[in-house]
Amino acid sequence: MTHTTEHEDAFKNRVTNAARTLSGCAGYFIDRISFDALAQEDNLQIALREGPWMPDVVIELANLHLVSVAKGPSRPARSSTRSP
Repeated sequence: MTHTTEHEDAFKNRVTNAARTLSGCAGYFIDRISFDALAQEDNLQIALREGPWMPDVVIELANLHLVSVAKGPSRPARSSTRSP
């Protein structure tokens, strides 16, 4: 097995394990995104929240080469008026 193939297999295993672990987070929303660009290491943290009845989840990624975040489509503002 070549060195490159071993790295690819290890990466595939990490991604598969992460997908399995995060599958329980369906329905959570992104509460916070934090990116630290440091000289030695770049870190990305994504905080997920479901509500007070479920534990918060923090995903942390290190040694990133590219980070891109885009806002989804806008929704109309909700009316905050109350009925008498």
